[in-house]
Amino acid sequence: MDKIGITGMTVTKVSGCGVQTVVDAARKALYTGHMGDGKIFIYEVENVVRISSGAQREKALIYER
Repeated sequence: MDKIGITGMTVTKVSGCGVQTVVDAARKALYTGHMGDGKIFIYEVENVVRISSGAQREKALIYER
């Protein structure tokens, strides 16, 4: 990544569903009532690329045996 000018990256393993349930649980667990509790960012996924085949979008999510 350094060779193409990427100097930082955040990588997080995320799975699951039920966003509002997760948000509610995180807010309850993380709330202190003081500045600095943090923020939760929720956004649409623009694309997915399967590294092994280069397949994109829905095709990248299908596991063929």
